[in-house]
Amino acid sequence: MLAAAEAGADLVVASRYVTGGSAGGLAGLARHLVSRGSGLVARILFHEARQSTDPLSGYFLCRRRLIDGIEFRPVGFKILLELLVCVPELRVVDVPLRFQARAAGASKASARQGVLFLRHLASLFFRVDGSARLWKFGLVGLSGLGLFLAALWALAGPAHLPPLLAFLPAFALSFAWNTFWNRTWTFADQRRRRRPGGGRGFFTRALLATLLVMYPAFALLSLTSLPVIASGTLAAAAGMAANGLANWRSTRLAPTIWGQVAVDTAVRLGLTRLAQAVSADRAVALPPGAAATSSSVPAELLARVRRSRRGAIWTESASHRPQRRRGIDLTSHLLLPVVEAGRLAGIVVCERRATRPFDASDLETGLHAVDELAAALVGAGLVLSIPREGAIGDTAGHEPTLGGAAESPGAW
Repeated sequence: MLAAAEAGADLVVASRYVTGGSAGGLAGLARHLVSRGSGLVARILFHEARQSTDPLSGYFLCRRRLIDGIEFRPVGFKILLELLVCVPELRVVDVPLRFQARAAGASKASARQGVLFLRHLASLFFRVDGSARLWKFGLVGLSGLGLFLAALWALAGPAHLPPLLAFLPAFALSFAWNTFWNRTWTFADQRRRRRPGGGRGFFTRALLATLLVMYPAFALLSLTSLPVIASGTLAAAAGMAANGLANWRSTRLAPTIWGQVAVDTAVRLGLTRLAQAVSADRAVALPPGAAATSSSVPAELLARVRRSRRGAIWTESASHRPQRRRGIDLTSHLLLPVVEAGRLAGIVVCERRATRPFDASDLETGLHAVDELAAALVGAGLVLSIPREGAIGDTAGHEPTLGGAAESPGAW
């Protein structure tokens, strides 16, 4: 596994289902079926999970910069699946694992764990922007189809409008519905990004592809003896197919939650330099709309920095007692807004755990240093956290061996 990592992999998975591996240690046919079935469900639901043949493995290693700062919410113990979905576009390598029979103790597998696994899938589906995008796109399309047919029936039936005239408001209503939910749910992670295939381009293509195919098809079908609902259903199916083909690339966009920024060299180096400038243990770059961080910074303070675009310092004492010990480490945070071209491009949170907290001079230094990150953040997008060299786990005096200038021997 270490050899695969040193060869350039971001994430290395010990897989039971790659050539040379074995799941022979699973007890009984039922355990084999559950293991295979659970992995299949995860890989069908999340195309990000298809990067590994064993997305539910409990044995893996990854670069620390990929997980530092992520607020993991695994329900149960399937942490690897959480990592694959939240940090897409990784270089994933599977190595064979021969899973042996248990020698002692009892398995954690149970019906309760099965329920937790389903809850975990639901959490990743509904609470991770950009995950399972193709499925979300399909669900929104089906809901829009139902709305379109209901409106078409009401307008062409009880309202007695001509079918070709009834089509227009019914289509406008369903398209507005689909646009709202695709924007706020399917493509929620793409709203602030300018990248080919996403954003306004998707909605323009959706409108043109659907309207230019769906309306002519409905008009032709209206000349037949088919009921208006049947004509609307067939025309909508043709429009949905055209929309899907026109936006196939958009629905395959990887989520931008963590992955692209986590591997962006300019942002990593910029955060490393900033952390060194203010003697922080690490610096975390958050997107403009972030509600919270993985640290103890209050959400209200983060919101205030976002609104005012002014830097702030947050320090917590080691104890509330007046006769506390001296020389005890304090937890201190430096919040630095990144402003580019008059708009907030992100917020950098520097963290330090030491006897000396951040002060006004650190704030001034940080505000100057954070300007260098503006262009990189605008270009890369969302979130990254990177420890400075010399942080906990590093070995002083050793040259980085994995991942380049921003990595260190302790970054695994």
